[in-house]
Parts: sequence; C-alpha cells; structure tokens
Amino acid sequence: THLSATALATIGGIELTNKTIVLGRVYYQNSFLEPIVVAGSIWGHIISGLIKRGIKLYWKYKKQDVRKLTGEVHEKVEKIVTDETNEQGVVIHKQPSEATKKRLRIIRNGVIVSSIGLLATGLLVIGGKLRRENIKIPLRSEYLKVYGHVYPQ
Repeated sequence: THLSATALATIGGIELTNKTIVLGRVYYQNSFLEPIVVAGSIWGHIISGLIKRGIKLYWKYKKQDVRKLTGEVHEKVEKIVTDETNEQGVVIHKQPSEATKKRLRIIRNGVIVSSIGLLATGLLVIGGKLRRENIKIPLRSEYLKVYGHVYPQ
C-alpha cells in the first residue's frame, strides 16, 4: 500500500495518497497484525541478507577448491550457437544477438530507473517539496479530523 500511495502522489496529490493509505490500513494495521508485519519484514531482510552472503561465500570457496586447481588445462574456447531447429534443419528459435541482449538490458535498466524516479517524485510530493501546497500526510491521530472516522485498530 505504501508504494502504490507514493506512486499515486505524483498523479493525485496528497488527497489521493491519504485515501490510498487509509484504505490499505484496514488490512494490516491492528494491534495483532502490525507487529507481525513489521517484525516479519525485518527478519525477512536479515535472513535473506545472511543467506545471500552465505551463497557468495560458498561459491567463492568452491572456486578455490585445491582439487580443481591442480594441473594445467588448455582448451580452445569457441562460441557455441544453440539455435533451435526442426527436423528439416530450419531454425525455429534463434538465440538473441549481443546487440539485442544489450538493448534489452538497457530497457530493463530504464524501467528500474523510471520506477525509482516515480517513487522518489511521489515521496517529494508527499513531503511537500514539489508542490506549493503546505499539506502533508496527516498523523494517525489526525485522521479523525480529516476523514471523519478512523479505521479499526
């Protein structure tokens, strides 16, 4: 809900952001679920970071295995083309060229950068840095004043 609210801030401003956050709070913000969500995300990040580090260390030391480093091996490296062909030898699926792979990599990176830019702009709108309005997202205690009711806790 927080990312969608941030992305919507650039389009609909603070009012739409507030409504989006309020609609999402019904599902997770009560005295039982909120600590689970917060603690779960913290532990999830910690555990995934430890697992990622463990995998990196495993592959680092596996490459340095003494049994694999003994002796000299000289092989000719050739480019292998693995196009899919049918029974007649006609190419069904051609492997993408290096130029195509580079173009797709640029597009993927562009999507990532654009998404981050959209969210950053939303954060600036929410913080009142871009628009001239002096409106910011109200505190939880102020929702009663703004919307007339507070969702269950």
